[in-house]
Amino acid sequence: MEKIMSRIKEVANENNGFIRTSQIEELGLSRPMIKKFVDRGLLERVRKGLYILANEIADEYALVQMRNKYAVFSYATALFMLGLSDRTPYVYDITVPQGVNVSFLKKENEQITVYPDKKER
Repeated sequence: MEKIMSRIKEVANENNGFIRTSQIEELGLSRPMIKKFVDRGLLERVRKGLYILANEIADEYALVQMRNKYAVFSYATALFMLGLSDRTPYVYDITVPQGVNVSFLKKENEQITVYPDKKER
């Protein structure tokens, strides 16, 4: 069990502290075993199919980015991330291509403001 947990930590560290169910399964753990790891306090479920190591703090910016590959931080959030503002944003401003569904993101986190990118690609 320690060998698997060590490998889980490696994969999580490569992914901003997150590990997906599919990645854990690739390491040889079944879904019932993943539940046992959660029950024992070794992993913590953040969202369906997404875990962090126990006693770790989830990076909310990385979580938003992982939940939608099209999301790009913009406006005040981008200024903060680039070190051009010292004010921590109260909301996450993201821009996505027009037509990309991000309603699930807004359901999960009411502090997201979505701006559609209307440029032709």
